Amino acid sequence: LFSQTFTKYKLNISQILLTLEDTEERRRSLNAKRTFENLFDLGFIPIVNENDTIATSEIKYGDNDRLAARVAQIIGADTLIIFSDVDGLYDKGNKKKIIKEVKTLNNNIYKLADTKINNYGSGGMITKLEAANICMNAGCHMFISNGNKRNPIKHMIEKKIFTKFIPKISTMAARKKWIV
Repeated sequence: LFSQTFTKYKLNISQILLTLEDTEERRRSLNAKRTFENLFDLGFIPIVNENDTIATSEIKYGDNDRLAARVAQIIGADTLIIFSDVDGLYDKGNKKKIIKEVKTLNNNIYKLADTKINNYGSGGMITKLEAANICMNAGCHMFISNGNKRNPIKHMIEKKIFTKFIPKISTMAARKKWIV
């Protein structure tokens, strides 16, 4: 499906399979970064997925949110958008009110996370907050928005319906960001 869709627009794709260890061991993380850079230089769009064939339960992400955040960190992305079946992080007191911006992840923010997990995902809002933490520490903006809309990025931007996580201003070197 990916191949058919991207070929229609004359775009080249390549699949990259990663495990938790690939992002947590520095040498492997750098190897992944070089692979991404080479693919970008060749004009390919990487399609990233967890390598389920070699990941064991001890070294498994188990959710795409943190994997996406680690990839954003590895490639030095300035923005990560995570689509969900909800419009963003909701205020517990008012289920219709979305928290528009988060500058600091603290216990009050974590308490807003619904602990229910739907039939489609494995992590729920908690893993999205964990992904936001990775991004914020890496200097990357992160958005949570509803992916069940037609043209979800356009919808997100035009309607301004999302939660935005603001990265910490950091002049840290890439190695220190990775360690954090």
